[in-house]
Amino acid sequence: MIPHSFAGVTGVLADFAPALANHLWQSTVFAVLAGVLTLVLRRNHARARYWLWMAASVKFLVPFALLITIGSHLAKPREAAATQAGMVVAMEDVSEPFALPETPVVAAPVVKVDWAAVLPASCGVVWLGGFVAVLCLWYVRWRRIAAEMREADPVEEGRELEALLRLERASGIGARIRMLQSPSAMEPGVFGIARPVLAWPVRISERLDDAHLAAVLAHEVCHVRRRDNLTASIHMVVEAVFWFYPLVWWLGARLVEERERACDEEVLELCKQPEVYAESILKVCEFCVESPLACVSGVTGADLKQRIVEIMTERVVCKLGPGRKLLLVAVGLAVVAAPILLGQVKAAQALSEMALMQPKPVLRPPPPPTKAVATSAPIEISQASAAPVNASSSSISTVQQPQQAKSLQFEAAAIKPGKPPSDPRLGESRTSYGGPGGLFQMLNTPLKQWVEMGLSVQDDALKAPSWLDTTRFDLDARSPAGESASPEMMKALLIERFGLKWHEQTQVVSGYELVADKKVLLKPASLEERLEGVHGSGYGPAMMNGTNMSMSEVAVLLEKILGKPVVDATHLSGGYDINLMWHPVDDPASTEAHRKYWKEKGIDVDSLPSTVFAAVQEQLGLRLQSAKVPSKIIVVDQINRQPTEN
Repeated sequence: MIPHSFAGVTGVLADFAPALANHLWQSTVFAVLAGVLTLVLRRNHARARYWLWMAASVKFLVPFALLITIGSHLAKPREAAATQAGMVVAMEDVSEPFALPETPVVAAPVVKVDWAAVLPASCGVVWLGGFVAVLCLWYVRWRRIAAEMREADPVEEGRELEALLRLERASGIGARIRMLQSPSAMEPGVFGIARPVLAWPVRISERLDDAHLAAVLAHEVCHVRRRDNLTASIHMVVEAVFWFYPLVWWLGARLVEERERACDEEVLELCKQPEVYAESILKVCEFCVESPLACVSGVTGADLKQRIVEIMTERVVCKLGPGRKLLLVAVGLAVVAAPILLGQVKAAQALSEMALMQPKPVLRPPPPPTKAVATSAPIEISQASAAPVNASSSSISTVQQPQQAKSLQFEAAAIKPGKPPSDPRLGESRTSYGGPGGLFQMLNTPLKQWVEMGLSVQDDALKAPSWLDTTRFDLDARSPAGESASPEMMKALLIERFGLKWHEQTQVVSGYELVADKKVLLKPASLEERLEGVHGSGYGPAMMNGTNMSMSEVAVLLEKILGKPVVDATHLSGGYDINLMWHPVDDPASTEAHRKYWKEKGIDVDSLPSTVFAAVQEQLGLRLQSAKVPSKIIVVDQINRQPTEN
């Protein structure tokens, strides 16, 4: 059997595999697009093609998932109304062709030795080994070059330094390039990024006349002005991370090729002597060896024979015209805007589904203040939920009107200014249900608590005037025959007597995503329950149950238990029977009450998970993970300080 810690690492790597496959697929398509554009620009300057290949390299470090996430945070609530399901599905299929297969639903976990689970971890070890090997190889080469630079002597005078100063002034480089005479046979090259140093072989000057020397130095000054060492270092990071992917090494060859070609073009524009420039390159090749690192820009890189042919061939290099510049800008904007737009569409879809899939809230009494007397044992609450509300997909609803709640009202309701109860044991406020004839009472209760009950909203999801916390009232109300007090009745009372008006907003906040774990342990609803439409759900302290529940409804109940937004991301359809139990240990008083409660039910308390997070994972095969999710916020637009007459 695989150890638990190893299995956890294996699970993470297995979940990462589809994301990596999607990223490589997207980066490959981007590289192909860059290649097509370089063909379009084959008669233009090499520096344009160089930056296209550089963009393809950087794309490996910037996954589209990051831009999609940015787009989801930029999504405005009103976009939910414009979301089209077909557009979302099509864009998701294109952006994520490699996805985890749907997790099979099993009745109980099956414990067996799964040797295939070792494969993801093995791949991770192989990647890490290759990554370290590439870094070590480059480090050894870098140390060799650095050692040669330490042995080199600074050039303080001479025709080499004078030519370098003239070229620096002509090219407009701000910082001066230090020149060192190296005793090695390595070709002239620029070493370093922030403070570039030109390494110049000691014996090469003897074999170059002034024209040849100026041509070689001009080539190196071009490397410094273009910051080629910096861009080469960035691509070396790409090669180290994606060493297993041949495309990144092919991109590296294209970058060196276009880099040297771009410098050749600039030198030819400056000296206008292709024969002299070609001879100078050949003389350097005759007496020097090529630099071992791409981030040390020399003069002999790329395909030397092809470079000499291009230097000696008089060909017209065209500047980028307005049409081709517009093409490049349009492609760049499309590449950046497409994933951001996809993120906005996905966020809008999530908001729309959240509005359409909200089940009828489970009735809960308003939360008592801190001083209220705690109940002795948890209470099960179960209620059949209605069909999904046919709400607008817009995240901001219109102001509610009294006509919406007239069907469910108290038969009679007396409201008086609040005062502390005569019995101090009752605390500062009290709420009671189920009196004779459907009596419902709230004594000395803040008006904000009335609003929270009537709108079925928790305190952190309600934006209301601050005076609602300190304004208290007493309520004596009577429900219609056969009815229990409900949020709808309280809402109707607030609208009629206090003139309550509100609207809903949606904002992205910290919450949780409900996702499928490696093995889902859900029990599908029976055929009879589905055919007969049996449907119910409920929750109480340290428990949650339901019949024929959708995953969206499970997420709603978990949201009420956790007090934070929960969004269904399981991609599981159908109805399931839920029986979730846990045993909290952080509150000694409630722990003893729960222990007594579960003992009466014949359940071993010590076998239960201690948190709802552990219970969801162990008993349902799902997982609650932290995420930025859309959340409904209710804003009170109007409410009177005093009620109208009875």
